[in-house]
Amino acid sequence: MNTSFTRFALIAGLCVAGTATAYAAIDTSFGQASVAVSRARTVTVDSQTKYINVERGETVTINAGGKTVTWKFDTPYQGSIAFPLSKIVPEAGGTTVYVSQPYLGSIQ
Repeated sequence: MNTSFTRFALIAGLCVAGTATAYAAIDTSFGQASVAVSRARTVTVDSQTKYINVERGETVTINAGGKTVTWKFDTPYQGSIAFPLSKIVPEAGGTTVYVSQPYLGSIQ
C-alpha cells in the first residue's frame, strides 16, 4: 500500500513540475491564465487574423493553432496597450492584441 502511495505522489509531483515548466515561458505581464468561465468570449485565431480587441480585466478563451487558452487580460498598465498574442499563445503567429481601458462597470 505504501508503494502505491509513493508512486502516486511521484507521478503527481512530476505532473505539477511539468505544468510549471510549461507556463514558465508565458509572459504574465499581460495578464494570467484563467479558468474558463461561462461568460468568457471565445476568439478563434487563424493565419488571417491580424488583431483582436479586448478590454483590461476581460477574460477571453483563445483558440489558436489547435490550442485553447483562457486568459484574463489583467494588465498592470494604464491606458491602452498593444502586444503580440504570441507572447501568451506561441501558436498565434503574427496576431496583435489591443487592450483598452474598460468602460465603467464592464470589468468581469
